[in-house]
Amino acid sequence: MKNYLKNIIYTLLLTTLIYSCSDDGLIKDDIADYKSQNDGVLIPLSIGNYWDYQTIEYQYDINDMVSYKNYISDRETITDFESIDNINWYILQNDNSESLKLRNFNDGVHIYNEIKNTNILLFKSKPKINDKYKIDTETISLTYIERGELKTMRIDIDKYIKVIKTNEEFIFDDKIYYATIYRQSLSSQNEEFEKVGTLATTNIDFYIVENIGIVKEIHYTINLKNEKNIYLQKDLINYHKSDSNN
Repeated sequence: MKNYLKNIIYTLLLTTLIYSCSDDGLIKDDIADYKSQNDGVLIPLSIGNYWDYQTIEYQYDINDMVSYKNYISDRETITDFESIDNINWYILQNDNSESLKLRNFNDGVHIYNEIKNTNILLFKSKPKINDKYKIDTETISLTYIERGELKTMRIDIDKYIKVIKTNEEFIFDDKIYYATIYRQSLSSQNEEFEKVGTLATTNIDFYIVENIGIVKEIHYTINLKNEKNIYLQKDLINYHKSDSNN
């Protein structure tokens, strides 16, 4: 694992989103669009908004003990927007130039999937605990160990988001906020996957504070002792919201 954007590209789209646009192809933001993307939303989207994160990557030994930690600082910035079917999609880019296209709709934050030429509801607005919805279906290769033997299966899986908590206390910049926890997990009709899936696949918990965005992110698996092994944790250390829509 390298960082949030690379992981979410793998887990949600399995591709790097590439965009290109000319001056003639851009639709200028208007005041209404700026307000709809920045006021009362889960992730404020406007050119110039950025989030600074401290990320820790963990590696484990054969005894499931942490053997290595890697610390990474990364900035994610709204760098531009692109018009798709006359709708502005805002481009979130990290320090490695990896990017995603996002937009706030009435039902929540959507991500644009260029492979399927559609948009996907990623984080539902005004959620309730135990809300669950499918965000994608894809085919993966799953490697696992059974009776000491390494095995691989290729299966179709459904990717779900489930709301775990809606009032998790979070302190940022000496202020108390309340985050909603969205958990991304996998499910399949394949019986073999259901036996080994929680042991071999990564879950992601996203902590989101309204009008700020993602304030914490935890990637983890469950080991054979039914313990959580965290492979990546990302914490917000600074946030800047642009005063204008450029």
